Amino acid sequence: SLSEDYKHDLEIVIVDNASTDDTRKLLDRIHGAKIIRNSRNEGFLSASNQGASEARGRNLLFLNNDTEVFPGAIASALHTLGDTDDAGAVAGKLIYPDGTLQEAGGIVWQDGSCSGYGRGDDPFAGPYMYRRDIDYCSGAFLLTRRDLFGEMGGFDESFKPAYYEDTD
Repeated sequence: SLSEDYKHDLEIVIVDNASTDDTRKLLDRIHGAKIIRNSRNEGFLSASNQGASEARGRNLLFLNNDTEVFPGAIASALHTLGDTDDAGAVAGKLIYPDGTLQEAGGIVWQDGSCSGYGRGDDPFAGPYMYRRDIDYCSGAFLLTRRDLFGEMGGFDESFKPAYYEDTD
C-alpha cells in the first residue's frame, strides 16, 4: 500500500522483530527498502527507535506491520506536518477491518488513561473529517520530524516493554 499511495521518493526502513510467520519470505521479495532483521522480538518501542536511528530522511512515519495505507494518506500527513508549525506529530485516522473507526487521534484523560477519539463510530462521520489538535498519536500511524524525534530522545525506554511510549 505504500508504493501505491505515495509516488515520490521514500526511504523505507523495515524492522523485522524475529517474525515466526512468512514475513521473512515476504521481505525477501521487497527491493529498495532497508530491512533490519532482529534475532529476537525487541518490541515496538525498541524496534521503532532502532529503525529511526537508521533513517536519514527529514520525517519519520511509524507504521504498524498490519497498517494498510489508504490513497493520499501519506501526502496529506506530510502536508499537515509541513503546514503546521506548532504540530509535533500527525496522526492517521485508523479504521478497523470491519470498517468502524479505531481512532481519529488519542485522548489522555485526567487520570492518565487514554482512549481513541471516535472509537467504534463511522470513520467518515463529520466529527472525524477535519484536522484537530489531539493529545497523542498512536504509533500505528505517527508522522513526526526526525530532528524533533531525536531531540526528544526517541520513544522513552522507561516505557519498555510497551504501551504509553507513543502517548509520551
